[in-house]
Amino acid sequence: MDITNNRWNKSTIFILPLLYPNITYKSVIFEHFINCYISDIYRIDPEDSLIIEFDNNLARFRIPEHKLEDYKKIIRSQYSKISDKSKKDILCFWEENKFSYLYSILYKTKKILDYWSNKINKPVYASEEKEYWPKFNSQEETYGLNSLYKMFNFNLIK
Repeated sequence: MDITNNRWNKSTIFILPLLYPNITYKSVIFEHFINCYISDIYRIDPEDSLIIEFDNNLARFRIPEHKLEDYKKIIRSQYSKISDKSKKDILCFWEENKFSYLYSILYKTKKILDYWSNKINKPVYASEEKEYWPKFNSQEETYGLNSLYKMFNFNLIK
């Protein structure tokens, strides 16, 4: 999976694998899978849950208690600060290795900095406090919000 050219949101990339340790995406993501979300504009969901959309059918799952801290870090855009176990679960789920962009995001390696440098055509430097991937945006991770914006011709979310 190339995270730099992906159709899925951050909930799918970073949170969905927390529900499926030791399972690869091929067992979960198939032709009817659309995306994942942390909330739903049509229904109030329990806090700390994940909504999975399959052909406009929704399945709701609670995040396991032992993964809640990492779930909250992801929502706060602290991708590199999640536990090593969750990092390994994410990489295993997506079948990625230490040479991938996803690994570079989770472990803050130079590879993703080079990607950004090439993309914006100027040097990008390592940072202790900043993450190397765009911030988690709750609006983009809410089921139904993009459709609502489109209905009113309001394009906050692309």
